[in-house]
Amino acid sequence: MDRSGEPRSPAPAGYPRSLPALALQRGMILGTLRRPAGGVDIQQVTMDWPELLDRAAFTRAWRDAVARHPALRTSFQLHGQDGLVQVIGGQAEPQVRWLDQPPAGFLLADRFEPFDVGRAPLLRVSVLGGTRAVLTFHHAIMDGRSMRLLLDEVLDDYAALRAGRQPPQHRPRPSFADFARWWQGADLGPAEAFWKEHLAGATLPRSLPGFLGDDGDGGPARPATEEITLTPQESDGVRALAARLGASPGVVLSTAWALLRGGYDDTDDVTFAVTRSCRYGSVPGADDIIGMLITTVPLRVRLDPALTVSELAADVAARTRAVRDHQLAPLASILHWAELPADPPPLDSLVIFERARLHVALAARDGQDPARASARVHRLPGFPLTLYGFDEPAMVLAAMWDDRRMLSQSARHMLARLGDVLRQLAARPDARLAEIDLGATAEAAARATWNATSRRYPRDATVTSLFAAQVARRPDAPALVAGDGAFLAIGGSGSSGSGSGPSADDRAPGDRALGDRAPGDRASGAQSAPQGQHGATVSYAELDRDASRLARALAERGAGPDVLVGVALPRGASL
Repeated sequence: MDRSGEPRSPAPAGYPRSLPALALQRGMILGTLRRPAGGVDIQQVTMDWPELLDRAAFTRAWRDAVARHPALRTSFQLHGQDGLVQVIGGQAEPQVRWLDQPPAGFLLADRFEPFDVGRAPLLRVSVLGGTRAVLTFHHAIMDGRSMRLLLDEVLDDYAALRAGRQPPQHRPRPSFADFARWWQGADLGPAEAFWKEHLAGATLPRSLPGFLGDDGDGGPARPATEEITLTPQESDGVRALAARLGASPGVVLSTAWALLRGGYDDTDDVTFAVTRSCRYGSVPGADDIIGMLITTVPLRVRLDPALTVSELAADVAARTRAVRDHQLAPLASILHWAELPADPPPLDSLVIFERARLHVALAARDGQDPARASARVHRLPGFPLTLYGFDEPAMVLAAMWDDRRMLSQSARHMLARLGDVLRQLAARPDARLAEIDLGATAEAAARATWNATSRRYPRDATVTSLFAAQVARRPDAPALVAGDGAFLAIGGSGSSGSGSGPSADDRAPGDRALGDRAPGDRASGAQSAPQGQHGATVSYAELDRDASRLARALAERGAGPDVLVGVALPRGASL
């Protein structure tokens, strides 16, 4: 299936140059069109300066960058039979706005401020209080490496202009249009056969621990992130295992996540998404192109407890190389070929491996520049859980999620477990997979506490005898409260030491029996309101009297042992 990089119909005179949108760009833009203010696939970078920014120099640095790079002048339009196309305009004015407001709360509001994807540039720069800059752009125009290349140029230009010098002459970069044409000209015939075989029989995963659903709590997205850092020695162990396999350390990270994800699902067949750079082996000079040169594809891993760590990692490396040869296929086409449904999404986690975090990469060029050292990326990917690995001397692992869709405690827990598994793989490359601890040891104490539910109970006593003893012991104590749609049984029949149930001293911290009051709960005395009234409190003596009266009435009507009695009452004290 040959896909030409040129429009099928000639563009009208004066019409800006256009190219078909690449696979990942289509997915991102269509997602934005569905939810313009959703905040997904909007990238933000914050940078701080110790002094006030020079307004003229900073604005010119961004204007020059937009004029220099076609990707920054790109918008997206529907263009007849070509479908979604990326339109490269001849000129575009970047929005550089100077705001006198504190940073608190700005990032979220800025993320939800929608871009008009049909109008370039799909980026804006906000300067807060004169010392903090926030670059906001749509991910469809630029990948992570491109972002770093762009900021290197802008920061160099600004430093020169602020010092009263002419900005440096940046050498021309290879054209993103050449890359787009190369991509669109790929033959996807072999890819279809590969993906059908690679995903044949793949099953949908269970929900990740703590996943609340795609709609979450219904509110706006709340981006969240967490990082953990391996020691240099642990990091070297990961790299040594990768070198032993002739693979990237990212393969070891994928191996660790496959093991952990399989443990969560109790399955030996795991599929998750991976992001791949498509620069290498594409067009000359692709490493220096600014644009969108990545893709996301599934990676399927089979787990066998009898395999060693090295054997599984070698298999993951081989699968990764096989995927690389067919990674240009659109994810939607891959799922269609594999007959996997788009709803619910069959991929709930994404693994990305990069050389370094942005501030580390920028500071490598000029470690004295405070803006470079302060640079931080703020993301909101579309997957429930996105996992990053950064191949720094002390390797960094990061998890990113939407706090509206995923419990933060669960996301942090999964990241911690991933770090533990990665350390084990590096330290024990010849261990069997069955010997790798996926968290059982670390969680043993918690499980012991949660499962410590045994309580003393008089096995020869009956419920009615225990209740009668409580009536005699504390007749005026509240037995239940009914009101506000709630029905709460209060007090334990063994609370005075009969041994019939757990006392307050028997329970572990955090345990509360039904009806125990926590600080701040509404208290009620033993005084009883009329039964059935809003907010009624019923004492043990009153409950015993009413229950005895009902029992006599039922007995007079033939009720007795092993006789069924139907109950049809609303929730409340009467029930």
